[in-house]
Amino acid sequence: MCDPASIAIATFAASAIGAAVDYQAQSSQARQQEQVENQRFQETERFRFANAESARNAFVENAAQLRIKQRQESTVRADETARVDRERRQVQGRVLASASTGGIGLDNILTDVARAGGLALSNLETQRTFDDQQTEQELTGHRAQALDAIASARPYIQQPVSRPSPLGLAVDIGTAGINAYGNYYNAKAKRTAS
Repeated sequence: MCDPASIAIATFAASAIGAAVDYQAQSSQARQQEQVENQRFQETERFRFANAESARNAFVENAAQLRIKQRQESTVRADETARVDRERRQVQGRVLASASTGGIGLDNILTDVARAGGLALSNLETQRTFDDQQTEQELTGHRAQALDAIASARPYIQQPVSRPSPLGLAVDIGTAGINAYGNYYNAKAKRTAS
């Protein structure tokens, strides 16, 4: 039979080595978990950046298309305004040229021609105002859509990683020492009693 001191030392050594191995395993697991958390964070940030860039590019493209459309409509309106004004002057010129006599009738005709031309120009201006408001509303919608797309990609909040405590290792080794001493004391007491 082995003496109590050898048994106590062997028990202590086995427990201390077990505690150290557990500590190393927990440390390794914590490092791996930290790497996983960092990788998730980096992947999420790359996605968020790409998402924001895509949303910004879509907004810029939509805004550019709306502005091009607005300029084209403005050009068409300017041409239409010039055409209406030109027609009004031609009609006034024909009326004046064909009128052999002046008078109230001629003035009424000229007033009607001017009124019709003014009404057409007023309608064009009203349409321009409406189109500009609609373009601004569409831009606001595209801007809101881009902001929603950017906000939809939530940041990744890294989870805390539990690391093993060196103090815990010391306590485990100390506990192993106390248990080994207790076993030694009990074994010695039994041996002395017999």
